[in-house]
Amino acid sequence: MGIEHATLAEAIGAGSIERKLARTGYCAKNAPGFYAWNGTLSSLSQNMPNDGNWERSDPSNLPVLINADHKVVFTVSSGDELTGQRIFGRSPTTKNPKGRLTNCLQRRNANLDIDDLFDNSLDRLQSSTEKRLLDFLESTKDFKYWILLVYTDVKQNEIRYEVSEPHDSDANGRPVGWSRRLICPPYQIEEQFGDEDPNDGFGGAYDFSV
Repeated sequence: MGIEHATLAEAIGAGSIERKLARTGYCAKNAPGFYAWNGTLSSLSQNMPNDGNWERSDPSNLPVLINADHKVVFTVSSGDELTGQRIFGRSPTTKNPKGRLTNCLQRRNANLDIDDLFDNSLDRLQSSTEKRLLDFLESTKDFKYWILLVYTDVKQNEIRYEVSEPHDSDANGRPVGWSRRLICPPYQIEEQFGDEDPNDGFGGAYDFSV
């Protein structure tokens, strides 16, 4: 896909720094996770265009990076404890449920029909929000959807991450299996978390219409 590993590692590091800045007694409980996600996303949005023809877009409130040359739609999401590990018979998924756009992109990876995910009433189809979503899906209809999954392991003091292609999704929009998984070396950290869950809040915006 033309993404340098150094670009990914720098983004993970940027997210880790942002999480540290948000760990005060005055922030919301999930603020560290949100800031870690935002730091990772911001770093990728700034640096991935240096690796190739990447452009940032925000369809349906979901921040994505798009590469027309490689025909890829790319997002950042929280993963579960299986992220970055190969364990026979088991595979990771996202920590949180996902919305309709993510569901569409994952189902399209599996060449499944996405029409049943839309309300085809005339009012919905004529709304500006619905039109923007449909226009985005049409403009990327031949693209594959990939996710940068990120998980912070407090016991191992490391952030595990991988760039993987989901294969379909369940009723909550979580990935169901993976066509390809590109696992990166863990990013070592020295933070002490206690009973804090550093993954809480990582994932940022959800692709729901407002």
